[in-house]
This record gives sequence, structure tokens and C-alpha cells, in this order.
Amino acid sequence: MNPDQLHHAYLIEGDRALALAFLESFLEERVGVARRGNPDFWYSEHEVFAVDDSRMIIERHIAKAVGEGKKIFVLATRAMTHEAQNALLKVFEEPTPHTHFFVIVPSRSILLPTLLSRFHIVKREAHSVEHLKSEAKKFIKLRYKARLEKVKEFAEEATKSEAKDFLTAILTELRSTNRRLDPRSERECVEMLSYLSDRAPSVKLILERVALLVPVK
Repeated sequence: MNPDQLHHAYLIEGDRALALAFLESFLEERVGVARRGNPDFWYSEHEVFAVDDSRMIIERHIAKAVGEGKKIFVLATRAMTHEAQNALLKVFEEPTPHTHFFVIVPSRSILLPTLLSRFHIVKREAHSVEHLKSEAKKFIKLRYKARLEKVKEFAEEATKSEAKDFLTAILTELRSTNRRLDPRSERECVEMLSYLSDRAPSVKLILERVALLVPVK
């Protein structure tokens, strides 16, 4: 995504929590638009985005911005009805000036071709790797209590693969700095990686253990 030439509608594929965290950082650091305390930043999440949700978006879309900057709409959904998609076609084709939509979905396959053609698509690989590195750095700097809170939030949405990527990013960051783990703790963290390959691992318990193994400065 080019912050100097922001498209009017983006489709972001991948994990909801990671995509949202990446998007918030991108908008705040690269575009100068913060989510918190911003009446022109609207976020909603759904299991199934229905036609009534589309009507609400349309109403908010035509409303005048409170500030003088951009209006940002972020929608995260696992599915979207055909009626809801058809209702949004015109909005995504011709949004009001300085309005930008970001739709987070597990896969583009849930969308009709007519709606999909309105989007600039951001693949998972385009945001998750860079974001995981950043999140790993932040995670290592946290105190134990804050780490455990972060793990709880992350584990609610993360898949096994995403948890493995996150743990790998933590180990990589530790090895590239002067904060290497002692040999015993590093071996245990590597074991945690192998546990994440089990059939039904507890992502939360595994990452909680890692959070306690990494010493706090």
C-alpha cells in the first residue's frame, strides 16, 4: 500500500488480528491517521456481514466527516452475503472524496467477482511477515503481565501456522540482539515450536510459557 497514493478500497487477506494491527500501524505511522479518538475512523467486525450492515455503511459513508482529514472504514468479516455485496458495489466504485475502505477477510474467495474487482488486494504475505517482526520486538520489551495479556489477545484469533511464525520471529529477534536466551530456555522455546505442530496444541499455553521464558530487562 502506497501512503502517498492511497486506493479507495483495499481487501486484506489473512488473520484478522494481525491484519488489523498491521493496518493500524500503517495508517498511523505512514498516513497520519490514528484509530483511537478519531470519529472519522469506523471499525466493525462480523461473522457474517449482511445487507443491513451494508445499509449502515452506506449511511455512514455519505455523512460528512467530523474532521478535515480522511474517513476510514475498516470491516472485518469471515463471510458476506451476496445481497450485502451487491448493495456495496456503487459505494466501493465511487466513494465520497477522501474516503477509504479496508476489508479484512480470511480469503478473497468469499467475495463475488463483481465486488472483488473494486479492490486493491493485499495478500497475507505482504503484511504479516513485516508486522510479525515489529510485534516480536514490542513483545520482548513488555513486562510479564503485559506479555500474558498480549498472548491472550493473539491466541483468540491465531492459527497454528501464525503462532509458529510469531514464535519464530521472537527467537530470531532475540538471536539478533544482545538478549539471547540461556541455552536451556532456548531449547525449551524450540520445543514449543515443535509442539505447535501437534494435532491440537494449546496456542495460548505454549505462548504463555514462551512469554515467561524470555527475561525482562
